[in-house]
This record gives sequence, structure tokens and C-alpha cells, in this order.
Amino acid sequence: MTEWFRQFFALDVHPDRLPTNHGATLVANTAFATVGVIGLIIMCSALLLGEHIVVIAATGSGIGGALVGYQLWQRGYIVIATSLHAGGLVVAGALSFLGTQTIGGPTGILYLASVITAGGFLGRKGAVVDVAMVSLSGVLILVLGDDLRPLFGLGPEPFLPPESLVQLFVFFSIPAWGAYVVAVDTSNRQAWKAAFQNKQRLEKANLQLQQSQQQQAKVADLGLLALQDVPIQDIESMCRNVFIEVIPNGEELWSSEDTLTDQAVQSLSLDVDIEYALFVDGLMQIISTRRLREQLMAERARLASELQKEQRLDALARMAGGVAHDFNNALMVVTGIGDDLLTRSPLEPKTQKGIETILSVSRHISDMTTQLLLFAKGLPIKESLVDVNEVVSNMDAVLSQVVPDFVNLQITVSDRPVMVRFPLEQIERIVLNLVRNSSMAYEGLSQGLIQVSVGHQQMDGTQGKVSVVCLQVTDDGVGMDEDTRERAIEPYFSIRGSTGLGLSTVHGLVEQAGGIIKIQSQVGRGTTIQLLIPAALEAQQTLPFASLDSERRKGRVLLIDDEPLVRHSVQGLLENQGWAVLSVAGREGAESIVSQQIALAFVVCDVRLADELGFDLMNDLRHQGLNVPVLYITGFSTKNTERLHRNEQWLVKPFVSQDLRLAIERLLEEA
Repeated sequence: MTEWFRQFFALDVHPDRLPTNHGATLVANTAFATVGVIGLIIMCSALLLGEHIVVIAATGSGIGGALVGYQLWQRGYIVIATSLHAGGLVVAGALSFLGTQTIGGPTGILYLASVITAGGFLGRKGAVVDVAMVSLSGVLILVLGDDLRPLFGLGPEPFLPPESLVQLFVFFSIPAWGAYVVAVDTSNRQAWKAAFQNKQRLEKANLQLQQSQQQQAKVADLGLLALQDVPIQDIESMCRNVFIEVIPNGEELWSSEDTLTDQAVQSLSLDVDIEYALFVDGLMQIISTRRLREQLMAERARLASELQKEQRLDALARMAGGVAHDFNNALMVVTGIGDDLLTRSPLEPKTQKGIETILSVSRHISDMTTQLLLFAKGLPIKESLVDVNEVVSNMDAVLSQVVPDFVNLQITVSDRPVMVRFPLEQIERIVLNLVRNSSMAYEGLSQGLIQVSVGHQQMDGTQGKVSVVCLQVTDDGVGMDEDTRERAIEPYFSIRGSTGLGLSTVHGLVEQAGGIIKIQSQVGRGTTIQLLIPAALEAQQTLPFASLDSERRKGRVLLIDDEPLVRHSVQGLLENQGWAVLSVAGREGAESIVSQQIALAFVVCDVRLADELGFDLMNDLRHQGLNVPVLYITGFSTKNTERLHRNEQWLVKPFVSQDLRLAIERLLEEA
């Protein structure tokens, strides 16, 4: 029962059921004010006229209900505020009915005002309750009126208030009713306006929702289309058409003559009204994603092309290295026997001349195989500290002879030393090859310029910025197309009918030194070749070594080589220098000699034996107790030469007696 009473009279606020908008508040304040003001006027008039206490009680109850109701309304207790306000009017009407004993006049006005107040704010339920209270008060007065009147000092006869007081009450009631009606009308208009505005907002929101759905559907269709193999230009054109169709000033923001930059793509969604921002952002995401996809595809194609190029070069390098190895082994036999014949006994002039010619041709062939090995990175470069500035400057006269008369040669070097660890003769060969290639790029032209420059650059490395030496040769000749540029470093590739190993040798040398080669060329615009080689950070001193005296040219040497002819040739060169040679073909013979604990001065071992590498064999022999210097000989060296220890040297085939002697001297001097 208590809960029902609390919910019925809404002792707490129910905003979803109560008229708490500004229009209802206006009507309530009008009702409170009119009742309070009229009651106060009538009370004051009654006090001045000295009327009966029943008039004072009736007006006081109305004023009290209005004041308490107003306070409760301001605090949000809408139902109980209205109930007390209407209840005050019911009490005032009941007192008027008790005194005047008639339902008309002031009594009817007060009863009617209470019903209107309760029904206006509390609806049908409030009106029913108020009518019930009015009826109950009327029945009680009709039944118990004679007993109640003495309590208020009333006689059995009806109390007739002065005519002037009644007229005053009626006079003020008329404008009060008018104010109430105006307040109700204003409240209704405000409610209608609010409802109309809400309807408009709802319709606008529904329209925007429909437009947004349509826009997102278009964006989704374009997004699916962008995933297909449709050209990026068509995708951007379709996005622009949809943009202009939807955005009111779309043609001004996205002109047909303009191709949106990546920055404009990112910022265009900020230039439109907020209602279109999500739609435009979707379009821009499609364009950005598709552009990124195009970039990734282009990068993937570039990497695939580079990988294919590297694979082709690796295959060529392996083939070149294999050919060079076989050539060097064969040349080792020829040069060894030839050198042995020249040193062993006097020969007829014609025979001596023939042998010298054979050795000269062998050296020429050896130079060719050396270039092949450099391309195949199968020949370790003999590093020495070199100032590239000095090398290039000293080549001015030589390079001028290579360049045609109508082509100017311009050499620019750095104002400070440019140091690298590189063979001096190879730097000269590189510059000569590059300038010679550039000088051949002026077919059909009458003038030109070849520029050679040396300087420092900074490049991104694995551990941050690194300093590199940039050796650059630029010409303004006929240039190369893309296919020619891709094959420029292949051995014996040429579009001019000539053959050679120029750029292929340069490529092998630079990469083996840890550098890179960059080729930029355009038909009709010329060619630029950049060599980027790590700069030397500290000086590398080479200590001189003394020649071996005859006393040290005594002792045994272990020679290990799987090629019988090569082994015989090297053995002859060693014996001519005074060494006693123990010659074996591989592991079995070498282990047998080591097991006999024969004293050895050093070991000469081929790098590539039949079944294994010479490095592995020598490591095993050291574990068996062998502790002497080792001279590795090779016709095709690999990166395994990095495994050399301090008391080890290498010598590339073919070599003659003088080369072998110098290598042995260096080996024993450092041991």
C-alpha cells in the first residue's frame, strides 16, 4: 500500500512520465501566482472589512497550497506539488460551500479551479482524484454541515459575504483564468514547436543516414573494384566522379586538371563539411591504399629483377670461375715447365725464344683469367692503403690519350686525402676501363665532356651512417637503354661489337672490397657510373721483409696437390730453389708423412683438392701435431681465404719461379 501510494503520488521524480518541460513549468508558475495573488487580495480585503474567519481560512488554505506547491515543484516533486496546490483549492472551496451553503459563486470557481489544476498537470488520474475529493467534501458538508458550522462560528443560516468582496473575487478571477489560458497556449505552442523541431531533426537524421548508407555502398563498390587489376588512373577517375556527385562544391575541391598529390589525398577529407568527412575519408583511403599497392608491386618487380640479375651474374661468375680454374691449372703446367727449362740448362737461341714466347702468351692468358677471377670474386684482392686522389690525378696524361680529341676530359679530386684499402694497380685499371667505356659513347657526335670526380659521401649502414669514397665517371654521350644498362656488367657483353671484361671486372673488384656500383643512364642524355668504396679509417703499415739467405733454403717441403701435372710443375720450381720436396696427392699421403714426424720447413697446399678444401686438411694435420707455415696455391680462390692464419699465405696460379720465391720469403719472414 505504501509503495502504491508513493508511486501514485510520485513522491520521487519520474521524468519519463511528468511534464517537466519549460511549457509545463510556465503553466504551473502561472497557476501558483494567480492563486496566491488572488488569495492575498481577498484576504487583505476581508481583514479590512472585518469579515468572518471562514473567509480568512478559505483564502489562507489557497495561498498555503500555492506556496508549498511552488517550492515542491522547483525541487522536482511535480505530483505532490500539484496535489497540494489543487488540495488547497479544494479546502478553500469546501469552506466556501460550508459558509455560503451554495455550490455557485466563489465555491464553484474554487472547485472548478482545483479540478482544472489537477487534471492539467496530472492528467486523467489527477482529475478523477480531484473530482472525488470535491464530491467527498461536498457530501460531508451536506451531511455534517450543521455540526461543522459552529466550529467556524457560523450560524444555521447561510453566510453571505459582502457583495463588494464577491465582485472583487470574480473580477480578479477573470484575468487569472485568462493568464492561465495564455500560459496553457504558450505551453502547447512550445510543445508543438519542440515536437516539430524534433520531427525535422529526426527526418534530417534519417535522410543523412540514408545518404551515408548510399555513400558507404559506393565506397565499398569502389574498394572492391580497387582490389582488381584496374589501372590506378581509372580508380582515381571513378573516385573523383563519385566525389563530385556527392560533394556540393566537389569540382572546386578536386579539379579535373589536377592529379591529387599524396599530401592532398591525406588532407582532402578535412576540406569538406563534417557530414561528408567519413565518406571522403573512405575514398581517400581507397586511393592511398591502391597507390601503396602500386608502389609495393613496383618494388617487388624491381627486387625480382635485381634477384634475377644477381642469379644470372652468380651463374656467370661460377662458370667464369670454373673456366679460370681449369685454365690456371693448365697454365701452371705450361709456365712451370717453361720456367724450369729456361733455368736448368743452356738452350739454343731459337728454342729459348720459343719458350719465352710461350711464357709471354701464358702471361697474357693469365691476365685474362685474372680478370675472370676478379669478376667471379674468386681472387682475393691484395689490400694496401691508397689515396684515390693521388692515383686519379697521376692518370691525367694516360686518360687524355684514351679520350677522343673532340671530347674534353675534366678531373676533379677532393681537397683532402681520400684513402681506401685497395690494390693501387686495380684502381688504375678501374679508372682506365671506365674512361675508355665513356670515350666509346660518342659515336656520331662531334663534341662531349667526360668528368672524373673523387670525393667522400655518407651512406646508411647496418650500424648507422658510414663514410664511403665516391669515384664517379660521367659522360654526356649516347647513353644506354634499360636492357643494355641491366646487362652492362656481364662479361663480354657489348652493343658495339667489341668484347671485354671491363665493367665485369670493376663490379667484382668493388663488391669484393665491400663497395657497390651504381649505373645511371638515359638514351641521348649520357651515363654516370658511381663506385662507392668503404673509406679507410686507419693506416695499414706493411713491414719490409729481408731475402732469405742460402742457409735457410735447406729443408724439406710438403707439396699437396691433386693434379699430377700441376704437382710435378710446382715441385720442379721448388727444387730449383733448393728445397727438398715431398710430393703427395691428398690426405692419405699427407697424414702418412706427418705421422713419421719428418721435419718440414713449410707446406705448399692446393686450396681445392679432389674431395675437400686444403684449409680443412691443414686443420686436421695441425691437430695431429704439424706446426709449420702453409703456402696455399689456388687457381680459383673463394671467401674461404678469409680463414688464413697469421703464418699462412696464398699464391694464385699460374706463377713462375720469381713469384714463388717472393711468396715463400714473405711466408717464412712472418712465421
